[in-house]
Amino acid sequence: MKNDKQKKKSTAKSKKQNKYRALSLVMTSSLIIAPLTVPLSFYLPGGITASAAVLDAEILSNISSSNNSGTNTSNRWAADGTSKNVDFSISGSELVGASVVADGTKQAVLAIPNELQGRVSPNGAAQIDTNITLTVGDLTFLTGTLDAVNQLSNLLTDIVDGSLGSLTGVTLDLTTVNQKIDALNNLENFGSASFTSNAVLSPDGSYINANIDDGLGLVLTQNVSTLLQDLKAAVAALNATGSGIASNIVATAINTALLPVKGTVNTAIDLALPLVGLGGEGVNQLADASVLGGTDINIPTTVLSPQGLTQNLDARFVGTVVKADLIDVALIKTANGVSDIYYAGTAAAVAPPVVTNTTGTSATGYTVTGTATAGNSIAIRNAGGTTIGTGIVDGTGNFTVTIPQGAATANESLNAIAIDGTDESTPTAFTTPADAVVVAPPVVTSTTGTSLTGYTVKGTATAGNTVDIRNGSGNTIASGVVDGNGDFTITIPLGQATADESLNAVAKDGANESTPTPFKTPLDVALVSPPVVTSTTGSSATGYTVKGTATAGNTIDIRNLGGTTIGTATADGNGDFTVTIPQGAASANEALTAVAKDGANESLPTAFTTPADAVVVAPPVVTSTTGNSTLGYTVKGTATAGDTVDIRNLGGTTIGTATVDENGDFTVTIPQGQATALEPLTAVAKNGANESLPVAFITPADPIVVVAPPIVTDTTGTAATGYTVKGTAEAGATVEIHNLGGTIIGSGIADENGDFTVTIPQG
Repeated sequence: MKNDKQKKKSTAKSKKQNKYRALSLVMTSSLIIAPLTVPLSFYLPGGITASAAVLDAEILSNISSSNNSGTNTSNRWAADGTSKNVDFSISGSELVGASVVADGTKQAVLAIPNELQGRVSPNGAAQIDTNITLTVGDLTFLTGTLDAVNQLSNLLTDIVDGSLGSLTGVTLDLTTVNQKIDALNNLENFGSASFTSNAVLSPDGSYINANIDDGLGLVLTQNVSTLLQDLKAAVAALNATGSGIASNIVATAINTALLPVKGTVNTAIDLALPLVGLGGEGVNQLADASVLGGTDINIPTTVLSPQGLTQNLDARFVGTVVKADLIDVALIKTANGVSDIYYAGTAAAVAPPVVTNTTGTSATGYTVTGTATAGNSIAIRNAGGTTIGTGIVDGTGNFTVTIPQGAATANESLNAIAIDGTDESTPTAFTTPADAVVVAPPVVTSTTGTSLTGYTVKGTATAGNTVDIRNGSGNTIASGVVDGNGDFTITIPLGQATADESLNAVAKDGANESTPTPFKTPLDVALVSPPVVTSTTGSSATGYTVKGTATAGNTIDIRNLGGTTIGTATADGNGDFTVTIPQGAASANEALTAVAKDGANESLPTAFTTPADAVVVAPPVVTSTTGNSTLGYTVKGTATAGDTVDIRNLGGTTIGTATVDENGDFTVTIPQGQATALEPLTAVAKNGANESLPVAFITPADPIVVVAPPIVTDTTGTAATGYTVKGTAEAGATVEIHNLGGTIIGSGIADENGDFTVTIPQG
């Protein structure tokens, strides 16, 4: 099933690779593009053979172990209690033909033989060198980014295929963005990683282990974060340009099509980046999704040899790499990664003494105490074999030997020998203590930084001393050397300390240390809110004006993708800012960022883009305007084919619109009620967001209708009864009778035959 999935992944990659190769073959000579081929070193498990892991928890195949003791069956170390530094190496190859069924943390484990438990300890951090393959399907925090990048890749394919027009004369540099897309799509073949991890002795002394996931997660997140940031910058820089009218139109269409897709990629990356920061869920996902390939691990140790061996000892250490939270050392000891240290036994009748303590100084002499067989004599001898002190083991098995002043020096290697008559034990090696050196404690003068950036510790101490910065657990998290002026500057890497954490600074002179100087990391300063860009106006010929809002008093810097500040201003008391970008400092459609600053603190950048330079649109020609205020109007004319023509009133409201046909003609209908007779209007041609200058014209006057005067044919009545006036007029016309003062004293309407009758009341 695993091989089937891997074959499907390889097939999908091959299809994508062929698609990218096709892209590079159809480009015109003026389009700059790097071949979009992914590396050919695909993971092809079909031809690889390797033995499965011995243990279900092992995550490597063919695990082997070795050490640099130089011992073998014919060259054994003396079992004399001496201390030696031994490095153990654990190596293995990618796990093939088996699966890890256990959950937990990836760990390197060195099982200690029972005979040496309590006599082996770590001697520094473990060094881990490995090759990593990532199971990308488990990286859910990258799903949105991968989908957005796939959408962008498909669009670039369509553009290269000419879906938006001929690419002749169009320049679009895809080199960088394609490299970053390839790197993201090929993320599962991550490559090599080298890091260290603390080696820790188990509480019962039965094994030493080193956590691999912690260092691995940091390496992976640093690389993925850099990849996402580089991809974001490359996508933001995508911009097509033309070299003529036709190619300019195609370039504009390309940039218009790219804009929303670029925004989608930008948003997806902005959502993913915090997840690979300190404490982000992407850190654990990357560590969990990582599969180790060829791996070499070095664990330095200090081994105190056994004493009183009557037979040879082959001390069997077992090294392996497992995925587990709980270590079953009994199970680990059955693995294949065996590495021995060989010790020689002795048939000596006298048991060697055990030195439990050595006190004193070179100025006062030394006192050696320990245990041995009751009644034995104890001789303390120097490297030349001279006895410099003796004593007798009492009835309880304890002895005390005094070394006079002048007989031994500080840090001198000596031997203790038990003597029974003429028989002597093997020597027990020990060393006199170093004379105490008083080391002055360091003075911490300043600690700067944040938990998001790491910290810088400055101070003074004795010139030449080493200053260690240690956390509350006593672990050294950073170190530096005091210069000739007595000053030191130490950087605490990101992730090694948190805000307001209690730390100690310790000065060291060789093996001697000062008393610790306590100090704290500073509180994280409040984050500066990023600015909001509300508008960007201008052109490449005149420069640009950027407006927006931010925290009042903040300084706003406008920066290009190279990080250069090309304009700056201060947010006023209302939180508004206006930044002028001089002509020549930015180009059309250029990706820029706005950053708010409060003193030395900066916000996250706000991305925006300068507007495209305006396209010149030819004004329309109005050839006729017909109609009236009762029926509405029809406006005809000519303009550039494909343009939109808007008819607007003097208030700027569009009251009619139409598209210019392929012959360059347009007809716009103005509905009844939208315009009046003899009203001044304008016609404007539009190409996308670009407009022509307005062309003024006037609606025609309404026609004047002349009505024939009425004819009176009969008038009857008296002043006492009133009068009746009859006659003819235009059908439907209203006929009014006025007196000489102009007052209406009667009215009527002519019927369909044109006859009317008007009654004038009495009085």
